Amino acid sequence: AAALHASPGGESLLLVGAEGEVVVWGGVPSAPSCVLSASAAPLLRRAAGEGGAVALRHASLLPDGSPLLTLSTGSFAWRRDLAAWAALADGPFSGSTYASALVHPPLAGGGGGEGPAAEAARLASMPSDRQRLVTTAHIEHRVAAAAALGDGQEYARWLRLYAQCLAQPPADQARVEELCSELLGPLALAPADSGVGGDGGWDAQVAGLSKRELLRGSVLPALATNRQLQRLVAEFLEMVKGA
Repeated sequence: AAALHASPGGESLLLVGAEGEVVVWGGVPSAPSCVLSASAAPLLRRAAGEGGAVALRHASLLPDGSPLLTLSTGSFAWRRDLAAWAALADGPFSGSTYASALVHPPLAGGGGGEGPAAEAARLASMPSDRQRLVTTAHIEHRVAAAAALGDGQEYARWLRLYAQCLAQPPADQARVEELCSELLGPLALAPADSGVGGDGGWDAQVAGLSKRELLRGSVLPALATNRQLQRLVAEFLEMVKGA
């Protein structure tokens, strides 16, 4: 095996094979059973095709039992709802307003990344509408990554930034409604009665936080800064108060 990891409580065991096989057993040691069987081979092949060797630096289990792999090309978490690996890095979003300003070391056998001056010049030359699209996609990625990691603090931070981004004129009203509707959930379902696999699969919590409290306390105040959205904000505020 390339890596073997046991959860802190010892009830789960993660195995990563040399060919990229990923297996998680639960109920260890009294009643072991396979709870996940997946493959990380595509992650290994992607970088290998570019001529660089891929190294598995660390393997662990997230609080929900999902595998987290740190490779020489980045970190990836298994998303059970998507049955796929989610990248937990900023690489594809270098044009984002919130992209990391850290200078990455050169890759083995290849050239280094852009220096700060070159990066600043490239961002300055990027059209504003293009930068907004990249920034929005980047924030959506960070929200999903925080949810996958179960990091409530990071999730709340990026969700607030996402709402602020959507509220910038011209407001993306379709995405605003989609975001608010997902956080509000079914009105006929009380938060205490909802959970994974509930009404339509809606869960009242994400990363240990109440979705409706996030909507009320973070998202709607951020959206209200745009007068174009105030009617929509008022409608959702009334609905979340009565939910």
